[in-house]
Formats: sequence, C-alpha cells, structure tokens
Amino acid sequence: MEKLKAMIPDHLKHILVSSAADDLPFTCSALFDHLQLSHQFHQIVKQLSDPDVTTCGKDQLAATQWRTNGNAAFAQGDYQQALNCYTQALRCTPLSMDKIDKSIVATLHFNRAFALRKMGMLKESIRDCSRAIKFHPSHSKAWYCKGQANVGLQNFEDAINDMHTALAFEESSLGKKQVRCELERVVEQSKRAKEVPECWRVIDQDDIHIGGKFSLST
Repeated sequence: MEKLKAMIPDHLKHILVSSAADDLPFTCSALFDHLQLSHQFHQIVKQLSDPDVTTCGKDQLAATQWRTNGNAAFAQGDYQQALNCYTQALRCTPLSMDKIDKSIVATLHFNRAFALRKMGMLKESIRDCSRAIKFHPSHSKAWYCKGQANVGLQNFEDAINDMHTALAFEESSLGKKQVRCELERVVEQSKRAKEVPECWRVIDQDDIHIGGKFSLST
C-alpha cells in the first residue's frame, strides 16, 4: 500500500484530497490514467493477485507456527488468542491449487469454529464449520461441532441432521458412542421444545451442551 501511495505525484494527491464526491469519476480516471502507464504498478498488481506472494505473507512454516500457537492458547483457555492465531494461520496458508492441503485448511477452520463456540459465537462457529466441511466433507468433528452450535441456537432439526452425519463419518468406536449419546439427548431436547408453546420458550442454559468432548484437531 505504501508503494502505491509513493507512486502518486504530489499534484495528483492534491487533486484527490481537495476533490468532492461529484468529482469522483474525474479523479478516478486521472489516477487510473497515471498508474496504468507505470510498470511498477503492474508488477504490484501481479504480486497482489498471486496467492503465494500476497501481502498476507503466504508461508507454510509460518502457518504451522500460528496453528501451534493457537493450539497452545486453546489448551490454556484463551479462546480469543486461539481465534487470532488460527486466523493468522489461515492467512499464511498457501492457497494455490497445486500447493493447498485441503485437510490442513479444513482443520484450521474447524479449530477456529471450536474456539468460536467456546466463546458463545454460535452463528460464526457454524459458518466456520461449513467452511471446514467444504474442504473436507467427511470431517466428523466439524459436523459434530456444527450440530452443537445449532443446539445452542435451538435449531434442533439442523442439529439432528448434523449429528447423524457426524455419526456416519466418525470412525472410532469411542467417537461413535459419544455422538450417539449426544444425538439421543438432542432428540429428546427437541421433543421437549415442541411441547412448549413458542411464546413461552426460553433457553435453559443448563440444557445447552456447549463444550463437547471432541478434541481439537492438531
């Protein structure tokens, strides 16, 4: 960004600063006419469009370190710091199709979703679970986490579907047992919710299982 600013001559900066909203077509045109003749400008645009050399600093080693830092923060209960670290890891992960490791990207989105759920940001957690599933459709932990978040939002039908999918993809016997028990609990909770008139419904905080025993992906 600083390089781009440095390429704008002083007289053009003065025009931009003193211009009004009605002058926008003229100022944009003047700025474009100036920059399109610059070889340096085209080089910068090319770099910005390359997923491996963008200003996000694509670097697999850095991404791995941020992920490790996130896991450590999560283990200490510092979910905000964990969220920040996982976000940085995603920013550093190379995204070109010949280099991307979909399982790693899915894990980072799941880990971030887990941290978001711990922070009570359920809609955001569901969004990241969906991103993890997009990269890794059989990610049982992401389906389970998504189901847990939907329970918290009282979206019981979605939660039950998520739990069924998690159960289908879960490979370990212990994991299957956990998902099955949770699924049964959610089904019962859904039945109770339907028996209560909509205008009387309140969220029973003791009945919302936010934590879950599924471990963080590493």
